[in-house]
Amino acid sequence: MTRRPHCLRWAIPLELLIACCLIAGSLQGGDWPQIRGPNSDGIAVDETLADSWPADGPPLLWTVRLGQGFSGFAIAGGRAITQYQTPLGQYVLCLDVRDGGVLWEHKYGEAYDPVGIYPGPRSTPAIADDVVVFHAPNGLLGCLDLQQGREIWQVDLKKVYGLSGTGFGCAASPLVRDGRIYLPVGGKNAAVVALSLKDGSRLWSHGDDPASYCTPTPFELDGVELVANFLQNCLVVHERRTGREVWRLDLSAGYDEHAASPLFADSLLVVSSPFRAGASAYRLQTERAEGGDPKLSGKIAWQSPSLSNDTASSVAFEGAIYGFDLKDVQAKAHRPSRGEFRCLNANDGKVRWSSSDPGHATVIVADGKLILFNDKGELILARADRDQYLELGRRTVFEDEVCWTAPALADGRVIVRSHGRATCFWLGVGDPVNPPRDAIATLPTRPLWRRWHWAWLLGGEREHPFMRAEPSELVRWYLFCLLGCWSPACVLSMCVTHRQHARNTVDRGLEAIGCDASSHALHEWAFASLGWTLIVLGIVVTPLANRFTNDFVLTWPAAIYGAFQTSLAYSLELWHRPSDRALKRRARLTGAALIAICAAYFLLLRDQSLPHEWVFLICGVFSVPTTLAAMAIVRRNSWSGTLPLASLVAFSAYYWLAPVLPLVRDWIMP
Repeated sequence: MTRRPHCLRWAIPLELLIACCLIAGSLQGGDWPQIRGPNSDGIAVDETLADSWPADGPPLLWTVRLGQGFSGFAIAGGRAITQYQTPLGQYVLCLDVRDGGVLWEHKYGEAYDPVGIYPGPRSTPAIADDVVVFHAPNGLLGCLDLQQGREIWQVDLKKVYGLSGTGFGCAASPLVRDGRIYLPVGGKNAAVVALSLKDGSRLWSHGDDPASYCTPTPFELDGVELVANFLQNCLVVHERRTGREVWRLDLSAGYDEHAASPLFADSLLVVSSPFRAGASAYRLQTERAEGGDPKLSGKIAWQSPSLSNDTASSVAFEGAIYGFDLKDVQAKAHRPSRGEFRCLNANDGKVRWSSSDPGHATVIVADGKLILFNDKGELILARADRDQYLELGRRTVFEDEVCWTAPALADGRVIVRSHGRATCFWLGVGDPVNPPRDAIATLPTRPLWRRWHWAWLLGGEREHPFMRAEPSELVRWYLFCLLGCWSPACVLSMCVTHRQHARNTVDRGLEAIGCDASSHALHEWAFASLGWTLIVLGIVVTPLANRFTNDFVLTWPAAIYGAFQTSLAYSLELWHRPSDRALKRRARLTGAALIAICAAYFLLLRDQSLPHEWVFLICGVFSVPTTLAAMAIVRRNSWSGTLPLASLVAFSAYYWLAPVLPLVRDWIMP
């Protein structure tokens, strides 16, 4: 069965609301109350799983269509909680874990970056003491009643504490322990904060470092309760009760990001960093001065280049570490991430085995088995074996989406999620304890138009797509635009316009093109032919160049500029000759082409995670004055001599405005 959550509370059946009040909210042994499970280590408690799956995979219990988002599920008391968004706003959603039925949902804000690279909420809610704590990407922290979704309190972390280090949106999930909520914020004197679960008030805050995207990790050493927090350039350990900093590890300088959780096992704190930085393990010891507070000391135990975590956290289990070593950029719609899934010794970091079969997968451990969910949307069951990768079952769940959300396991049920859908499978032994009310469930498929991938229009990838283009890259792209697009377009335009000029001399009527023999018609023809050629070459040269060069090339700016120039040329001539019907048709055609090309460029960059190159779309608007000036110069002079130079100056002004605009924005809004 496929269900869709409602966005209006009045649409929830009354009988479900009554049932909500009757369900107990206390946590049970099989609950998964927050990200990474009951102990925040990726290990399930008191679970018994089947040793193998049927050929077609584990039994499918239910599936739900959601809106945008990367939020995982928290499960407690028969309820599964997640976050998602639609164009109408962001929501906390409560489902009946038995059949996926909607119990309640709570709207808490407007849609976040709905047309951006990664739209929607990133954080996973937490359940404790019969309440739900959620964290929005704009820094809103809220608390809801678990039974009915009633709001208890909200705190705007950005307004109260300030945010920094969260340029991609707040993604850290709240950690709830002993009536306290721990979160990295990155504010002044509030790099990390602890808030009261009761009312959201501040219990303690510490540090001035920018935050990052990693959920706090709790652990205990020699009877001292601690919490480790990844910040932008460091890892900081605080005493949970007082907020006192007991250990600090500086990691980097400048921009950096951390999303994968550190691991703690047998006094070892294992830190795995992204960007091929590898992993390091530190042996922690408690030092107590007489009559003073305890402090930590940490000595390096081992370092390994064989485990670089990015979005998927590893798990430490029975002396081994299981996780994916990411060696290249993250997955795209047309290909998975590159790297190896590995097993390492926890005590010395040596690789026990490596396999490319699991792919870039999040991992949880239950009943001596690994439950893997990779970015290709495949659910995998494997043995937690230190000597070999032994796969026990596999099923494709979402074959046409990139999946980064970690699974949640409770009472034999595992819930996996893509960007827009959630699905529950039965992994336990025998039949489900509480089977779904409707036993017929099918996996939903995305509409055909949403399965379209745009990678072939680029033919290559930038190594660091989220970084602004370096000056050397901009120069390379500009030269390809000039040599591969502008130069042949200019030559072709000159030839076509010379031919048209000869026709004008012979045939003063010009019935073939539906206009008179005025100079306006010739200018229109010259600029339009140049623009159309730029459009075609700008689109075609990019995949051809990337096929034969090692460095990424982007000539789409030439196509964008050509579309703006062509549309502007026809619009200007239509202003001079408003009664020309043929010219009106061409103006409408070029206007539609401009919209289509800009939309295709936008979707192309969104699909390939190239946000900074969107600036060329904005610069298209700013190119209007320079293009108008170029047209005026051509009209006042001989078009054959001034057209190449004027168009070159106009395109160059458009192109080089692109790297300047972000610098101006950073200067105005630092």
